[in-house]
Amino acid sequence: MSKTMFNFVLDCVLLVMSVSLLFTSAVLRVVFPPPSAAAGWTLWGGDYDAWSNAQFVLVSIIGLAILLHVM
Repeated sequence: MSKTMFNFVLDCVLLVMSVSLLFTSAVLRVVFPPPSAAAGWTLWGGDYDAWSNAQFVLVSIIGLAILLHVM
């Protein structure tokens, strides 16, 4: 795989991850109440902590992908 094709695929992955991060951030900000009052609330089987963990995982993956892109 050429370097150009690799960067294109990586850019596409970064785009999908960024949109996913925006979606999880919007869910945490708009759908759920503040964390202290979110006990018992779920969306698609995930509570506030699960959505927050998903957001952290996405941020970590995006950070690693950006580092790989810069290298």
